[in-house]
Amino acid sequence: MRLSQKGEDGTINYQAKNLTINNGISYTEVRQIALDIFKYNFLEMQHEAKSIAQERAEEITETFLKRMVDEYPEGMQLANTPDFQYSLYLVQKQYARYGDEELGHLLVDLLVNRTKYDNRSIIQIVLNESLEVVSRLTIEQISVLSIIFVFKYCKASVNSLDDLYHLFDKYFKPLAGSLAKSLICYQHLEYAGCGQDKGSGEFFGTLLSEKYGGLFSKGIELEEFSLEEISPMMIDKYFDASTRDEDKFQLSAISWRNFERDNNDSLIKEDSDKIFRLYMDSKLTDIEIEEEVIQKCEFMKKVIDIWNNSTMRKFELTSVGIAIGHANMKKTIGSFEDLSTWIS
Repeated sequence: MRLSQKGEDGTINYQAKNLTINNGISYTEVRQIALDIFKYNFLEMQHEAKSIAQERAEEITETFLKRMVDEYPEGMQLANTPDFQYSLYLVQKQYARYGDEELGHLLVDLLVNRTKYDNRSIIQIVLNESLEVVSRLTIEQISVLSIIFVFKYCKASVNSLDDLYHLFDKYFKPLAGSLAKSLICYQHLEYAGCGQDKGSGEFFGTLLSEKYGGLFSKGIELEEFSLEEISPMMIDKYFDASTRDEDKFQLSAISWRNFERDNNDSLIKEDSDKIFRLYMDSKLTDIEIEEEVIQKCEFMKKVIDIWNNSTMRKFELTSVGIAIGHANMKKTIGSFEDLSTWIS
């Protein structure tokens, strides 16, 4: 007896013959379920197009299943759930249409991540939406989301300029050559639900100064401490030797925010104000910071130009924009902190 279903437009048909789904589903069974879903739901194409679509569907299915076995084998048990099958079919359909390798890897990353979370949790809903949206974006737009995600939404462990330049080299360099500057790029990202133009935003050098201003100090001379009536005891406690000039000093924190957090209880306001003035006066200007970054990391010239002279610096990400930016960054560098850090 042959089982068959006929679905209306927009529905998914599920066909099975001589298949028993138990609590433990084998790799082969899951693979067959996945390929059957594609076979019975994708548009009937003709000749070469049909063969190409089927080949792509098999390719993305194999890639996904191997990743599942490596990263989250217990997720294989979801193969008999409608929501999982719908998401898998969506990935197959998008890759079969476009055949873009970069898109394929990103779809797999999103789908593997999606299987790790409880049904109808906010993070699973966001990932489901991301699977729908990502195929409507260009590589340049996806790179933009990743750069914004890392620079605005991530906290990096940076204790020196070398750490900072390593961060740029690791996270920004792979994407620097594929960033979009045109207004239409950001208008489309907003239309797709990835973010919103807030109308204003900090320049690149300004953000670096706020986050890592202590690293961009020209140094403070002993005479300047005397003018502010900073005692030798306070110098020893709150300042280190300058990394740029051994005869000068710099604040013993990478930013003023960090300094306040660590020393707020031990300083009276008058002394705090004095130290703040020295800190601000000794910092490189925002433009000088940008110039120094470009001198050390030439590829950052394009990143900084696009950040400062496009909608990029004014763009705030939605949960979907964060999920796509996160998945692309994970794909790019190989590993990244779990998405639940930002969406939960």
